[in-house]
Amino acid sequence: MKKYAWGNITSVLDERAEKISSDIDGAEEARKKAEELASKREAELAGSRTEAKTIIENAKETAEKSKSDILAEAKLEAGRLKEKANQEIAQKQS
Repeated sequence: MKKYAWGNITSVLDERAEKISSDIDGAEEARKKAEELASKREAELAGSRTEAKTIIENAKETAEKSKSDILAEAKLEAGRLKEKANQEIAQKQS
């Protein structure tokens, strides 16, 4: 019996060991790929954050420049209106 059964038993056990080893190797490959993808996504996220920060900074700079331009224009207009009002007052008093 040992002669006929032992070969089949060892064959089945060897196949089982090979399958387990293959499964472990596959799981290790899947883990490595997952880590690579996670690292890639983290790098992309960091790039997106940097880009968003740059966009926000540019928007703030543009807003500040617009604010300065609007205030300067308003001051000039106020000066013109004041001068015109002074001229009208002077004409009416003459």
